[in-house]
Amino acid sequence: MEPEQLQIVLERNLFGTVHSVAAVAPGYIGTSRLIEQFELAGVETDTSQTALKRLGTPEDSANVIELLPTDLSDYVTGSVIDVTGGVLW
Repeated sequence: MEPEQLQIVLERNLFGTVHSVAAVAPGYIGTSRLIEQFELAGVETDTSQTALKRLGTPEDSANVIELLPTDLSDYVTGSVIDVTGGVLW
């Protein structure tokens, strides 16, 4: 099931029992594991495919996750939030 479809199912089934339902879909996050996988595949880290011209950091994803349970996201529900740095493909 696609993340967007799962969000709709959760939203409809949890309506009225939880504040909101949202998910974070990270892009390339520059963890040691990702860098290692790129190296094993013989692929250079290509940051030209993002508008921000860099890999994401774990903190980039964490910042969005940290926002979700606050009042700043009161009207965010049933959403999948992309944390991709503006993927250009």
